[in-house]
Amino acid sequence: MKVKKNEFSSESRAQIAHDFRIVIGNVYNLNELLFEEIGSQINPEAKKIIKLIVEQCKLGFELTEEIISESSVKTILLNELLEQQIRLYKYRVIPKNINLKTKVAENSIFIKTNPVKLIRILNNFIDNAIKFTHRNGEIEICLSENKIISVKDSGIGIKKEFHNKIFELKNQYLRNGTEEELSSGLGLNICKQLADELNAKIWLESKENEGTTFFLEL
Repeated sequence: MKVKKNEFSSESRAQIAHDFRIVIGNVYNLNELLFEEIGSQINPEAKKIIKLIVEQCKLGFELTEEIISESSVKTILLNELLEQQIRLYKYRVIPKNINLKTKVAENSIFIKTNPVKLIRILNNFIDNAIKFTHRNGEIEICLSENKIISVKDSGIGIKKEFHNKIFELKNQYLRNGTEEELSSGLGLNICKQLADELNAKIWLESKENEGTTFFLEL
């Protein structure tokens, strides 16, 4: 009975992903129509935002495809992938006036990995940093030459007794963000699962009321 339940669960997820992909496609098409209508009337900054919407729709397609089909491993330029995500989050931090700093390795770093899974980890790291950082705070995203990505924030931090439990599914450490953004407690557990699938290492350093740094070693 347990096997059948798991199989049904996987099938259900695939069906939901398929339907969700249709919704993303509609957003993509509407965005294209919007640009055709007003593209000549908007300023360069607005055009950048519309381009980011297109990029995120494409990522949404890839994420749903990841659920529907088998995983795909590619050789990617890690610097480029990280810089693409940073461009998106420069807009995400504006509502809280967070200073987003970056330090990306100058040398090209090529790795063989599943880029969709990697992006999902990065998105969770950065989303958490924004969520738990106070208005006018600071976030720093770094990529070192030895293929370690870190996301450091000046936020509320994590109590030491929870450091070893934070990646567990039932860690009992649910908190809302600094402006009451909701938390499900699932994101970091998903990150741990994805990191294991990528044969990567994931860990954190944090002091309560001083901030947190999440690390991913590829």
